[in-house]
Amino acid sequence: MRGVLLVLACASCDGVFGLNAVPLPAADAPPMADAPPMIDGAPMIDAPAGGSLKLVVPTLPAIYVDDTPTISVAIHGPINASVTVNAAASVGMVAPASGVRMLDGNGLGTFDVTYTAPSAASPESLSFTGSAGSLSDLETAPFDVLPLTSVGLDASTALAQTSTVGQALGLRVTINSAVTVRKVGFYTTTAGAHVKVGVYNLMNLTPYQLQVAGGPQTVVAGRNVVPVASTQLPAGQYWIVVTLDAATMLEYRNGNNELYGASNYPYASGMPAVWGATWNDVANSSFEFFMLVEP
Repeated sequence: MRGVLLVLACASCDGVFGLNAVPLPAADAPPMADAPPMIDGAPMIDAPAGGSLKLVVPTLPAIYVDDTPTISVAIHGPINASVTVNAAASVGMVAPASGVRMLDGNGLGTFDVTYTAPSAASPESLSFTGSAGSLSDLETAPFDVLPLTSVGLDASTALAQTSTVGQALGLRVTINSAVTVRKVGFYTTTAGAHVKVGVYNLMNLTPYQLQVAGGPQTVVAGRNVVPVASTQLPAGQYWIVVTLDAATMLEYRNGNNELYGASNYPYASGMPAVWGATWNDVANSSFEFFMLVEP
């Protein structure tokens, strides 16, 4: 005897049922919601009309004196909205201080600023204010600007002499315990040239192996600080080497126990991995060269 499949239809029912059948969703049932888009680990705000505006300031890493990091602030808000963002720092500086950003089809945008830390350690707080029509948001980011310690000669003097193009100049310094170098600096009374810097260990009291290099960077009158890759240096003696592409009035001092050195070396060649050029030492006369290291 053959089996018979019994199918029942009901005008008042949402679906069709039969033996071993599974109920079907109603034709007008709302679709299952997708998981909300995420940004920075949080649900993205999508407010097409009269919704929300939110600025997301990243957690800032350690910032040291004279640092110039770029900070990217995420903007979440109405789709295709025009958002005005204002930025300020309590001690340092931010640039640009304001700007207008058009959010995309997902209600997202970014506002990037360059923060310039002060030259002295200090508590700091950045503030970012966003506005779009009646919507607004204010976010603050407090942090500490950490100190760095100078190694070498870090003071302006009344003495200056012109550097020779195609010549590398140096100052020999002593480090009594391991440090992490972050910047190399010098003083000048003239601006406009470009500078490259390097730190070398010693062999027979002359520069030997490059430990870290920085630049090129445009020279300003006064105190110049060139960022270098964060590099640990063990205790010992080192040469701070500076080379410029144009004659520059570098500040120096007499009667100092540190050695000043010079070598004929072209600026375009940068800082070689191993110093091979002739190096001449001059005692009791020193340029104002220094390293900034983590304490």
